[in-house]
Amino acid sequence: METYTDFAMPGEMGLKYERYYTSANSPTWNDNFNYYLDLSCGGNDGCRRITLHRPDGSTISFDGPPNGHLGDYPEDGGDGLATLTHNADDTYTIHDEDATTQVYDDGYGFIQSIKDNSGVGWTFSRSAYAIDYTLTVTHTNGQTVTVQHQALTNNGTITQYKKTVTDPAGNVYVYLSTPYNEMTSATLPGAPATVVSYQYGLGGLTEVDVNGVPYELTTYLNGRVSSNRMADGTQLTSIVYGVDTGGSETATITNPLGHVSTNVYGGFNGLLSSRSEDAVSDCGSTVNARVYDSNGNLAKTTDNNGNIHTYTYAANGQLQTETEAYGTSQARTTDYVWDPDAQLNRPLSVTVEGWSKTVYTYNAQNRVASVAVSNLSGNGTANQTLTTSYQYTLYANGMVHTLKVTHPSPGNSNADVFTYDALGNLTSTVNGLGQTTTYGSYNGLGESGHIVGPNGNVTDYTYDARGRIVTRTAYPDGAAATWHYAYDGFDLLRTLTAPDGEVTTWNRNAVMQVTSITHNDKDGTSTESFGYDANGDVTSHVVKRGSDISLSETMLYDALGRLYQKQGMHGQTVTYGYDGNGNVVSTVDAAGHAVNYQFNALDQLTKAVESGGASLPIVDSTPTLGAPGNSNTGTYAVSWSGVSGATSYVLQQQIAGGSWTTVQQAAATSWAATGEVDGSYGYKVRACNVTGCGPWSAISTTTVLLPPANAPVLSAPSSNITGSYTVSWTAVSHASNYVLQQQTNGGSWATIQTSAATSWIASGKTNGSYGYRSQACNAGGCGPWSNTSVTTVALPPSSAPSLSVPGSSTTGRYTASWTAVSSASSYTLQQQTNGGAWTVAQTGATRSWAASSKPSGSYGYKVQACNASGCGPWSGVGTVVVALPPVEPSSVTAPSYVHGVQYYVSWPAVTTATAYNVLRSNLDTGGSSIVATTSATSATMQAPGSTEILRYAVRACNASGCSAYRSAANTTATDPPGPIH
Repeated sequence: METYTDFAMPGEMGLKYERYYTSANSPTWNDNFNYYLDLSCGGNDGCRRITLHRPDGSTISFDGPPNGHLGDYPEDGGDGLATLTHNADDTYTIHDEDATTQVYDDGYGFIQSIKDNSGVGWTFSRSAYAIDYTLTVTHTNGQTVTVQHQALTNNGTITQYKKTVTDPAGNVYVYLSTPYNEMTSATLPGAPATVVSYQYGLGGLTEVDVNGVPYELTTYLNGRVSSNRMADGTQLTSIVYGVDTGGSETATITNPLGHVSTNVYGGFNGLLSSRSEDAVSDCGSTVNARVYDSNGNLAKTTDNNGNIHTYTYAANGQLQTETEAYGTSQARTTDYVWDPDAQLNRPLSVTVEGWSKTVYTYNAQNRVASVAVSNLSGNGTANQTLTTSYQYTLYANGMVHTLKVTHPSPGNSNADVFTYDALGNLTSTVNGLGQTTTYGSYNGLGESGHIVGPNGNVTDYTYDARGRIVTRTAYPDGAAATWHYAYDGFDLLRTLTAPDGEVTTWNRNAVMQVTSITHNDKDGTSTESFGYDANGDVTSHVVKRGSDISLSETMLYDALGRLYQKQGMHGQTVTYGYDGNGNVVSTVDAAGHAVNYQFNALDQLTKAVESGGASLPIVDSTPTLGAPGNSNTGTYAVSWSGVSGATSYVLQQQIAGGSWTTVQQAAATSWAATGEVDGSYGYKVRACNVTGCGPWSAISTTTVLLPPANAPVLSAPSSNITGSYTVSWTAVSHASNYVLQQQTNGGSWATIQTSAATSWIASGKTNGSYGYRSQACNAGGCGPWSNTSVTTVALPPSSAPSLSVPGSSTTGRYTASWTAVSSASSYTLQQQTNGGAWTVAQTGATRSWAASSKPSGSYGYKVQACNASGCGPWSGVGTVVVALPPVEPSSVTAPSYVHGVQYYVSWPAVTTATAYNVLRSNLDTGGSSIVATTSATSATMQAPGSTEILRYAVRACNASGCSAYRSAANTTATDPPGPIH
């Protein structure tokens, strides 16, 4: 069976789409959604059997009441691991051997849901029971995959089936098949897209093409695979079938290097019972065997070295014991205890006799609650039990919200907390030191696009439709640095472009082997090239830049594809020998130096003998180890003295009193610790050679106290108009105090506060620019500076301008002006007319204002200086009294004829006039003179003494002047007393 996974979501029961090709019996394709129950039983109404068909082609049958009666159907030949129940609502529930619960409908046997033993899983819905339909698979978290089935026809005949799969991110996958369920193509999204094509012959799938280029070829004989090779002819494996003298079927397999293996299928129901290997250059011929119990369970294996491994099972098929190296002094037995509820199919304990016992507990939601490991050996602390516990909070749908994992540690102080969003995406991790990593900006495939590490380091990712990384961006020194990834048609990495422009290119042949890798950097181009043998093993590796070859090595392999000899570019060689199990039993270099290795029945190395025949004496001296008592960087050196006869040294580290772990095994006598976090680190070392290791040194301890790793996030107002404000910053883990610095107008930085406080109050600041930064400190030093925040203080003007206006005006035109005020950018002039309300006359940067056409009245003025922050106080009020000359009278009335009597000239009153001049013009003589000045609106003219033609005009006057004359509309003719002339 071949399995193709086209996409897979992370997390519990993550949605995925897998395709399976099975060549056994009738060749067919299936997908991982194709669970179904065969309820038909061949049309026999009295039949009691129901068969579950799984997507991978496996089946399991149940027997129960006939005629579809309700009740339990026990597994055919099983003892309780799988059960089927026919429910009252006519659905069927299966508890499968993998502890999943599956529900099927009664009509067609289609699956309706599958969930794990915590209740998380998938539900299935179909649009219709027809040839064309859409299957929707919905995860407990709400994400969906849709599979659209469509029959393509030509003149009413189905010619192809089209299946369109849409993943949770909306990406589309298209599959075409023949009416005989032979998939002909799979088109996968991405840039570039990948098209995989399939061809068939008698027996099954014969050719796989990638993007139209042949990739893999298979031949068949009598319906069974007879050969398989790559399209270029390499990696050819051929199979010849037969029957041995005992009547068991055999398969003789020749690998691409010509080596022959023979499989014999004489076990339970034709299972593999033995495999023999012909001799090769570095190993003799071998045989391994397999024996099964009456239920078909593997009961015993004998490996190529004759080592025996036995197994025993409960009636339901659960493994009870297994013994490695059976019948030898190294025999090792492992015992298994299972949950009594066989449907859960989970272990309660695993005991390696004389070595360890591991006990598992579970919570009410069937999730692991604890794992306790007890030491049953004579090493270390006898019977010591170390427990790891798991605590969960759940969303309402049963998915994990938080998971706390508490590791064995003093006071259970070492705990990791994992937080997930409602889709099951990991959003944060917090380790036992309180260091947090956050994950966000997930795409529909569950891939994080934004990761912030414990030190505040940010990495951003983008992905293509196949979920492959397209860009990765880091921010060293705050500037973005981006790596770009591109892919070839095989869905494999083609190029990687670094931020500095360096480009690495992978070149592949038609069977996806890397033939060369080129690196284009600032120094030019370097190339790695690779050669392969018929088995696909790398036979040559050459690295060069131009004509300069820095590495050239050749590899030779035995007929089983194992490395037989490695040759260097200067005559170096290492030749390897193997036992039947593939353990390296000898090495010989170009100088003839040989090392022979011995293994026990557990395949554990027990002895190494160098050329000369005798093992080196084991090292019995102890190195003297030294490590610094303290470190505030997490980077330091641990060193030790050399020991005679030693070829290597094993250095172990113990963190916070926990277990010892090996951090270096090499010939060096020093080790550099880097990146260690706060805590106590113990070190011990021992000297070794091929024979074994000597005693451990005394323990040296280094206490690491790092300065705070993260910078505070500082906040200050960008602007201020009062000179008083607050600067604050976030708290930083492991900080005991904070240093705040200030920079005035771009000058030098000066410390203004060192304390445990996370804020500072500024007061009395004058106009200017003030920068602030802070850093977190502790006894180990100070961390990085925070971001810089700048506050610009711009105070309103503090004084009023001095205003100047004239006291009076007789024209209605005058100028108001005022003095400049420091820091003012504009001035607001207000005007008050006759004691009324104040109104704005002008706002602007000028310091004067011209009045024009003002009518008579009293005008008050005041001015204030302003800037972007506000305005200062008002000036004193300046008053201008406007007194204009009056306007001319609107009319003048005079008689048109007077005969020897006095008469009157009159006019309407004029506002603001205090007097009127009456002008008489003699039209006969051309002379004019003012004949009356009065405050009244009329003047009396004496009786005429002669005959004349007169015209009268009047003007209005006051202290500011006189208006123009207004003439009477008519002339006045006069005669003296007496006869009329």
